[in-house]
Amino acid sequence: MQIWPGTPVAAPIFSRHAVEGLRQADQGVTRGGEPDAGFMQGMDVRARLTVVGDGPVGAVSRAIDEQIGLPEGHARREWALGMKFVIEVPEDSPLKPGTVWHTFGFPEPEIFGFLYVHPERLVSVGIFVPS
Repeated sequence: MQIWPGTPVAAPIFSRHAVEGLRQADQGVTRGGEPDAGFMQGMDVRARLTVVGDGPVGAVSRAIDEQIGLPEGHARREWALGMKFVIEVPEDSPLKPGTVWHTFGFPEPEIFGFLYVHPERLVSVGIFVPS
């Protein structure tokens, strides 16, 4: 498995009716898309399983939907805006590893969030606002 966080993707690569990988965006280009100093052509990354994390309204997901179609019963309007981050808490924090907090309906009925306490004083925190 390879994880490529923060790597801009230009387009999915199709093989008939399946996604066989992703084409990374060119880097080191001008605002007009022309090669500039430090130009590096985007690579094609092919895999048996490709997980796309740009959400249902992202450019790559839209291209997949246009080529393959949306799953039955789904619509592009079903999405959420979210923020996730990891923090390190002080040594004297009362939060113990394994602690899980979920928020539903606060501060608004549709909003939800989470807090997960991991070992070594790390905490994952997030909030999501559905469409």
